[in-house]
Amino acid sequence: MYNGRWYLNPYYPEVIRLITRCVGELIQNYDVDGIHIDDYFYPQSAPDEIDAKEFEKERQKHPKLTLKQFRTVNVDAMVKQIHAAVKKEKAALVFGVSPSGNLQSSRNLRFADPAHWIKQGSVDYLVPQIYWGFLHPVKPFEATLAEWKSLTIGTDVKLFAGLAAYKAGCAENTGNVAADAEWQENDHLLSEQVGAANKACYEGIACFRYKSLFFPSPMESSHVQNELSALKEALTKE
Repeated sequence: MYNGRWYLNPYYPEVIRLITRCVGELIQNYDVDGIHIDDYFYPQSAPDEIDAKEFEKERQKHPKLTLKQFRTVNVDAMVKQIHAAVKKEKAALVFGVSPSGNLQSSRNLRFADPAHWIKQGSVDYLVPQIYWGFLHPVKPFEATLAEWKSLTIGTDVKLFAGLAAYKAGCAENTGNVAADAEWQENDHLLSEQVGAANKACYEGIACFRYKSLFFPSPMESSHVQNELSALKEALTKE
């Protein structure tokens, strides 16, 4: 239990068995094209004590092992076994992950390293959550696209850009005046991001979330309608 949620510890084989059985159940009973998981790995900034016992057990065997290495190995193993479970059920199906768009945060706070998954061949595609605008002071959209693209060059792993439809018409809170107003002042930002993703040779885009585009709040409805129209036009062209 951490911050009001129960987490399954990927260190334990029975946790992996539970997850892979769920994968099997979905594939066997539903006409799916693949299996997709979001960015729920270790809770962000998880305290050392949540898995101190397991970590110490492994450190007895590997004295130089760090907590980051321990948790990253656990996540790598889980992702690899989910991929294997998908392919075992039906080889033509795909498996992918939607990790945090901030690669450093993903590696250091959630212990999820997509570069490892690419190297071990355990993902068919990635949908990084690049939920920032072009003017974001820390993770500007185009630079972040390029950062993720560098991971997959020379591999068969496909990239889809995760876009923040939920920010359409809303103010950011970055401390940068231009970046904070970008989603409010530009009502075709998502369509511009589609163009940038296409230019960066991404396979496509995914928007989070459906409700934000098709059932927006009354306050943002007009802005979102303009955004949606521009988005549809951009996708038709691409």
